[in-house]
Amino acid sequence: MSSMIEEIIQSIIARCRASTIKETFLRWGRFNSSQLNNQIFSGPKKQIYTKILKLVQESNLNEEIIGDLELVYMQLHSRKKQWKVYKLSGNNLHLNSDPRTLRAKVLRNLQLDWRDGQVFGNMGLFAGGVWLRMHMSSIKGSRRTSYNHNSSVFVVTFPGSPYFILSKAGVKHVQLVTKAITTATNAEGLVDIQLSGHHLASLADIVLKGNGQIQSTVYREQEEEENPFVDKGSRKRKAPEEDTGDLNDINDEDSEEKEFRKSKLVKLFGTESQPVLEKLDYKLNVKFHGKPVMDTMCKSSVEVKGQSVLDGIYELAKCGVLKFPLPAHLTTVASSAQRNSFTIQARNK
Repeated sequence: MSSMIEEIIQSIIARCRASTIKETFLRWGRFNSSQLNNQIFSGPKKQIYTKILKLVQESNLNEEIIGDLELVYMQLHSRKKQWKVYKLSGNNLHLNSDPRTLRAKVLRNLQLDWRDGQVFGNMGLFAGGVWLRMHMSSIKGSRRTSYNHNSSVFVVTFPGSPYFILSKAGVKHVQLVTKAITTATNAEGLVDIQLSGHHLASLADIVLKGNGQIQSTVYREQEEEENPFVDKGSRKRKAPEEDTGDLNDINDEDSEEKEFRKSKLVKLFGTESQPVLEKLDYKLNVKFHGKPVMDTMCKSSVEVKGQSVLDGIYELAKCGVLKFPLPAHLTTVASSAQRNSFTIQARNK
């Protein structure tokens, strides 16, 4: 058994919470529930690793099959990675190739460019998306270096879609994968559209809905059906409970303003909670407008962070902290803007 097989299994068990290890290995599909019984998963992670490794040895599984395990792990635990959205450019794109053909083309292109070792490619379908795992192993001298999960680049795309969502990895690895995708799809390039975050389902829904792609259900809904580790709570906004009690005779002087804000926000954002984005980035490059007047350019960066910044903006606007009309770059992030990184600069006259 190769050291890579041992290292991948060890890495996945170490990265899983104890409560998710069994289900992750069951979803892999290489062993049935009788083989992966509760006795296998009793004890500390070190003992679980030893017992799983024995099953793998007995089944004589190779590195490619073990690569499927890492792909399944990432499908179920995608929020442990940061993701970035890219869009193909060009007029003669090949967007409807069979997922297995896409994997084969990307893998072949990577193997031509990766000169430091061997490339492993895996493909799987999950929540309506096509998932690829491209792992680039390195060889120094006569031996392969230790497995590093950051050398695996995960790619998610959708049939007929020009968008590819890539996991964060080393610059060299990402550059090679984007080049391989560009060649495989006959594109002119793969452009970073400045949309990123940990919540993969939200990123997918933003680009799929924003481009009017027809799908029976959006990614986030399908993920909730297929992923046992995802919170399946309702995404509908909860209306605040009002306890009027003995206050029915008191007039609310701000009632008209509140109703105006409420109707405006429903029109802008809808009734469901917004896609989960953890930050908005702004880069400002504008002329100084203070005194004394000068042509000096002011450059600064502003980062708004939170568990869900779009929902936070909604709540601030509802409370009257933000004044109307809200800037378009806030209200269109999840529709026509499709980005969460902006550059604000002076217009050229």
